[in-house]
Amino acid sequence: MSGFAFRPIRGNWRTVAFNTASAATFGKGALVALNTARDLQEATVGSEKILGIALSRSVDSFPSGCVLVAIPGDNSAVFDAAIETDVVASALSFGQSYTFEKSGNTLRIDVDSQASAYVEIVGPLTASGALDTTRISSNSRVEAVFLQGIYGYASAASLLVPTP
Repeated sequence: MSGFAFRPIRGNWRTVAFNTASAATFGKGALVALNTARDLQEATVGSEKILGIALSRSVDSFPSGCVLVAIPGDNSAVFDAAIETDVVASALSFGQSYTFEKSGNTLRIDVDSQASAYVEIVGPLTASGALDTTRISSNSRVEAVFLQGIYGYASAASLLVPTP
């Protein structure tokens, strides 16, 4: 599971190819957004709308200049995401919502900030339905969903209609 910040794992995801910004240098698993020219770029902590998760590095695009993006179709679209390595997993609960923070060259869930939340924790779960704190502690990862209306694809202000 290492080597990427975010990874779609189950639910209703759509895969769409988008042109990348000429200076884009994001990695596989990066959260991506559209710039003012409607080209793909890495999302930042201050991004108002997150489009989805890059399925390749920007420099490995195919066809050249395009990257496939996993876009959540609804709140059943669950992804696996990195958190800080020193988080006490027992402090996390199912349904808590958080924002993002920059960590090195990528974003991760910021479990210290619930202001302007983007995601909600939904797992991993044990057989009894509680958060599996052992798996969270050993992997420093949680399962989450985007909150309704955060991603640009479902935004009332900017509806994207990509061609298949």
